[in-house]
Amino acid sequence: MAADAVHKTMEECVPALEYLYARKVFSKEEVKEIVKKRTGFEYTLHGAGCCFEEVIKALEYEVGLEGLRRKRARKVALRNRHDEHIRERILNMYERFYDRMVGEERVRLAYHKLDFLGNFKGKDHDKLAGQALGRLVNEFPSRPDIWIHAAHYEMEKHHSIDNARGLLQRAIRLIPTTLQLWSAYFLIELTYQGELLSELKANPPTDGIAGPLQKILAGAIPKIVHSHALKSLVTDEDRISITVDFLKIARNFPFTGAILDHLTGYLSQSHPDDVRAVVADASAKFFKLACGCQTAGGYTGIR
Repeated sequence: MAADAVHKTMEECVPALEYLYARKVFSKEEVKEIVKKRTGFEYTLHGAGCCFEEVIKALEYEVGLEGLRRKRARKVALRNRHDEHIRERILNMYERFYDRMVGEERVRLAYHKLDFLGNFKGKDHDKLAGQALGRLVNEFPSRPDIWIHAAHYEMEKHHSIDNARGLLQRAIRLIPTTLQLWSAYFLIELTYQGELLSELKANPPTDGIAGPLQKILAGAIPKIVHSHALKSLVTDEDRISITVDFLKIARNFPFTGAILDHLTGYLSQSHPDDVRAVVADASAKFFKLACGCQTAGGYTGIR
């Protein structure tokens, strides 16, 4: 049975390999080596004892092959469905073995697929990446790293703060005491605030800043995220830890004077005897002095 399946798979590769040879993308010797390698991989992959590492090894070979094809194809201006043969084979392999993996191996395979899709541009690849992340989120709802990965994808690929927020809010409703999620939520809000500030700096409004936008630019949303985090977390230790983490994140942005004051104010009022409150307050003051952060007023947050 395995031999029949391998034979069928290799037969399906022949037209594309013949095309790529004819267009001088691969030499005759390289095509022979591709057939040899693939045949070996296919026998291994069809075996009952096939493991995750063997799947990844086969995928890495195909990914490297596709990288070489793309590099050489630029010189010969290919326009044929066989140009997509290796890419389609890789995507098919991800689907073939996804259901055979369980637990962490399934997550790792999905991340491997996302890394591969990141090499391409276009709506089709974005759609495939979105589907892969959506499947992961649904199958592993208690994994904060997956929710965070999906939220960052929405911010970086689609520039959608609404989608990113929605994902993290869903995650927090499911696992509200996970510090990692709150930190990710705080970070995307500061990132969004920074993007707004950059846009306004490049294209200053002629009729002033509307009230709701002024509040966003002043850091209202990160402060709200902090307040909600404090309510959701159960222990004082977690509340202190998340506040200290928020402070570390905020110091990466030059417009966070008011936010730093908010965070250090909470520590000094609620936990005045904790040494972390003293250290955080001193660090925040030094940061504001060094970068010239404002604590209030003005929509830029920077002198």
